[in-house]
Amino acid sequence: MIAVKNTSKGFTLMELLVVIAIIGILASVVLVSLNSARGRGKDSRVMSDLEQLRIQIESDYSGGNYNNSFVFTGSGGTSPSANVVGRLGGSNAAYNTILADLHNNVASSTASTTQTDGTQITAGTLPELIVVYPVGITVNGSGVINSGTPITAYALYGKMSTGNVYFCIDSSGKSLQADLTYSPVTITCTP
Repeated sequence: MIAVKNTSKGFTLMELLVVIAIIGILASVVLVSLNSARGRGKDSRVMSDLEQLRIQIESDYSGGNYNNSFVFTGSGGTSPSANVVGRLGGSNAAYNTILADLHNNVASSTASTTQTDGTQITAGTLPELIVVYPVGITVNGSGVINSGTPITAYALYGKMSTGNVYFCIDSSGKSLQADLTYSPVTITCTP
């Protein structure tokens, strides 16, 4: 009888395990890079949305103030108070489009925006958008701003994808990123 020699060549178990380990390491590196790129993409979108809001507010600038960009509701009085609630929006529907886009692209569990008139926002409850306007705005019972208290400045803070970091842009055109854990919310973007 003739003996048949096994001439088939194959991979050993050790070689297969090494290849699988290398593929696993490469896959984890790619996934980490993808998540980081996704976060940077969201951050870019937040910055773009805030710039669009700034452009919209500036286009509503009239008579030396930004009153046309803000809507006030409540029973009247002077901000800050529970009777005077101001929000960005004005009569232009473009605000709602930009705000909805900003809300859809921010990694935030907060479903609404906070708009304040210079009060300190506490860390841990930070929303996706903070709009700051001057204190002392007086409105009547219909929510109309009294002529003696115009809104002459504002700042917009948009939440970035990491921690309490916000992108800030203000009425002077200044912009920067700030960690609101350490920096207060102010009417101007200051480090």
